[in-house]
Amino acid sequence: MNKGIELATDYVLEKEDAVGRFRSKLASIFPFIFKRVDKTKQVAKSSGIDLMSTDELECKIEAVNTSHFPNKPETRKAKRYLIEQLISRGYKRSEIAKRFCVSPKTIYNILKSPL
Repeated sequence: MNKGIELATDYVLEKEDAVGRFRSKLASIFPFIFKRVDKTKQVAKSSGIDLMSTDELECKIEAVNTSHFPNKPETRKAKRYLIEQLISRGYKRSEIAKRFCVSPKTIYNILKSPL
C-alpha cells in the first residue's frame, strides 16, 4: 500500500487516459492481483471497476467503426458501452467523437438514448 501512496497524482482530471494509466501503473506494482483478476475475468467483483484492457478496447472500437450495420440496436449498444469505457478512462466527448468519426452531439445522443 505504501507504494500506491507514493504515486504522483499531478492533475489527474486534465489527463485524457488517467484511469487507464493509473490502472497500468498499479498493475506493474501489484502484478499478482491483476493477473488473478484478469484470469477470472471478474474485474467488477474484485475491484469495483469493470474496465476492459486498452488493446481489447481499441479492437472493439475498430470493429464498431467498420461495421456494415451502424443502425442496428446491437451496434448502438456496443457503441454506448465503448463510449462509457472511454469516459471512465477520462476521455472528453470531443476526443471520443474523433475516435468514432462522428460529432460530439452524436456521442451525447448515443449516451442519452434509451437502450
